[in-house]
Amino acid sequence: MTSATAGALPFVEALSAKGERTFTDQEFPPDDRSLYVDPRNPPLKLQVVSEWMRPSDIAKETSISSQPCLFSGSVNSSDVCQGRLGDCWFLSAVVVLTEMSRISEVIITPAYNEEGIYTIRFCIQAGT
Repeated sequence: MTSATAGALPFVEALSAKGERTFTDQEFPPDDRSLYVDPRNPPLKLQVVSEWMRPSDIAKETSISSQPCLFSGSVNSSDVCQGRLGDCWFLSAVVVLTEMSRISEVIITPAYNEEGIYTIRFCIQAGT
């Protein structure tokens, strides 16, 4: 068991106690409250998310038979593509991960988690 998996154990136990199968962050819910300052009146040009989906739901829709994964095989910076969401700062950080051989395993929980619980480390001036 990795430290990230061990750290998720209390969350998994709490889910089980509530009779739920997947984790939903109440501070970042899968709705407009997580995207807009005023979710009842979002700017029209920013209304780009039509549906929130879990990785397992995306895999079902695209007929992918294996478990969802963030990176598969060798990773290249050209594998990262920006959609309409406008999250270029986050995606540029992901591109950096593709350039470093093992860094993604240290920063992001490497294995698929059925409960939807992942650990992501955000570092500011790491190593200084």
